[in-house]
Amino acid sequence: MRLVGVLVLCIFTASAGANPAFDTWADAFAADWVRLAPETATQSQYFRRRRAGHARPPAHTADASTTAAGHRACARRAEQLDLWLAGPLDPAQRISAAIIRRELDDTLAGERFQDHGFVFNQLRGAHVQPVLFLTEIHPLRNAADVASYLARPDLVARRQDEGIALARAAAARDLIPPRFIVERARRAALPHSSNRRPKTTCW
Repeated sequence: MRLVGVLVLCIFTASAGANPAFDTWADAFAADWVRLAPETATQSQYFRRRRAGHARPPAHTADASTTAAGHRACARRAEQLDLWLAGPLDPAQRISAAIIRRELDDTLAGERFQDHGFVFNQLRGAHVQPVLFLTEIHPLRNAADVASYLARPDLVARRQDEGIALARAAAARDLIPPRFIVERARRAALPHSSNRRPKTTCW
């Protein structure tokens, strides 16, 4: 979620010549974008740290629909950014807007390659990440975190089914992982796989 970090870093303190409406827009964009990455929102406690005007997203996990929604949001926000860049901004805001625009361009350009990451890979595959998130990453600092955690296990099987459907659709387009990814992805799913060291490195 590199774009999330860029958005947050680009919300500068308003200077004398700043356009406060742009700062409000950028802040809202950051919140909307984090909502499309629910695991990131939970891990970072983003909405707990932000001011009360941003509602906490429901506890769930990202899926194909949120990815598609993210790409639609990118295209829409890119058009809005062009309007901001054509209007009055102070130098810091203009740099912020240009940086965000560049990140949006990169995200949109990468949309057609999203299936090349392979749904089931050995590093952060759909069969690995949910378990890792629930056992090692998900915070349990307060009652809201506990409620969020308890809402997620029932979604794991659904995400696996979605992953299988996406992998089959990619395979139908001849987007099949190379053998070393398949072998290591399978090993990552086996019990006690952390004790099984591959004969060669992954990269």
